[in-house]
Amino acid sequence: MSMANEAVGAVRPRPHGVWRGKLGMLTLGAAALALTACEGTPFETISLADAEAPMLNRGIEKPLVEVGTRFTFTNPDVQWEVVDHSGDYVVWRDNAGNELLTSYDPFLPAVQWSGPQESGRREINILEGGLFPLAEGKTVRFDVKGQSDRPPSVWRAEWRCSVQAQVEITVPAGKANTWPVLCHRNGREEFLFHFDPTIGHYVQVATFVNGQPTVRQLKTYQRGTP
Repeated sequence: MSMANEAVGAVRPRPHGVWRGKLGMLTLGAAALALTACEGTPFETISLADAEAPMLNRGIEKPLVEVGTRFTFTNPDVQWEVVDHSGDYVVWRDNAGNELLTSYDPFLPAVQWSGPQESGRREINILEGGLFPLAEGKTVRFDVKGQSDRPPSVWRAEWRCSVQAQVEITVPAGKANTWPVLCHRNGREEFLFHFDPTIGHYVQVATFVNGQPTVRQLKTYQRGTP
């Protein structure tokens, strides 16, 4: 990715055959393995099923992002930093003190989250397929059971995602040759990630709910030290 700041081009690039007037995407928007997280994280005592992480990380041998790497996104402006690799998981922290525990796969939701105002967890079950190594036409289907502790709630959703043809887009952080990954949640909401393999994360996400788009783009990027 070219990290020189450039004017944003088309905010809604059209990978071939992906959209017909709308698209979609997911946010940062992911055991008895004892998880040893970084000092001071709320995930120090989490216990996750032994079989869960290998299934979620299928096709990915090691974390795609280094500890210390920082991503700043727009809409709203928020900075996320990779603060630890804990077993087969990645721990993230934003500039408001919220933390996420994710698999290596950047297209799956966080498996746990905690912050000043909310906390909860998800159980993710891969039903079929897999996206990595990325290639056009690959698909995955997975089921998510979520539970929020603050505020209390439970939910369930089924996701279907597919890899589209590569496309170059421009975001505030620069130009990137990306793999678009189009996802549908419960057949109603659409999500589109534009993943840049050179930085191991998506540089743009667009979410469509009831046909209305919300687009977030990478504003700045700082790679951590291996």
